Amino acid sequence: MNNRLIKISKISLIIVLVAIVVYLLFLFLQNPIQKMQLSMTIKNMGQDYYEKHFYADFGANTKTLSLLSENGVSVDLATLISELNYKDSRQFKNKKTKRYCNFIETKIKLYPKSPFGVKDYDIKVIISCGF
Repeated sequence: MNNRLIKISKISLIIVLVAIVVYLLFLFLQNPIQKMQLSMTIKNMGQDYYEKHFYADFGANTKTLSLLSENGVSVDLATLISELNYKDSRQFKNKKTKRYCNFIETKIKLYPKSPFGVKDYDIKVIISCGF
């Protein structure tokens, strides 16, 4: 009977330790996952902005695009939200700290590239959300 209690105690201890490890992993992985999700959302917004707004304004001028290809063009999150008529800015919030991203420092950099078609560009996402 005593051996059985010891075995049950060991199993219970293992279950509690596994639960604690899973909980800690959840806490540590939550920020990188949210940061990745926000980056993808902002990158998708940047693609829409480049293809529907920026390229519509500058696409015919390959000389301008060529000049911009080296240094890129910065577009902050506030501009993306405004230009794309984005209604829900609540998702741009760090869930851990409960603070919103900085809408000026969070931005994309657009790099037009040759042959300067509507899909010929790279995007770099810069996030300032307290991660």
